[in-house]
Amino acid sequence: MLKVTVVDTATEARVKVEGALAGPSVTELESAWKHLCQAGENRKILVDLSETTAIDADGKRMLVVMASQGAQLVAKGVYTEYVVKGLVERVNAGCRS
Repeated sequence: MLKVTVVDTATEARVKVEGALAGPSVTELESAWKHLCQAGENRKILVDLSETTAIDADGKRMLVVMASQGAQLVAKGVYTEYVVKGLVERVNAGCRS
């Protein structure tokens, strides 16, 4: 089960992801991301993965897309910090998928 919450402020949008970012639930995060992109506002976007329990290949691909388009991925805990580090390295190396 996945819960995605967007908290907007004047300077940033924080996307809080709770639960397993896997399978069909990835579309919930994708929908939130598209909504933020369509808003067209020039705010910092933070994706808070601190409460994420699992991330599958589809979830990783979505996070790479988000990071490559300027979102900052934030994580706490050994698992999510490890995953985020790898994803950020992929983005920095120019991988977009």
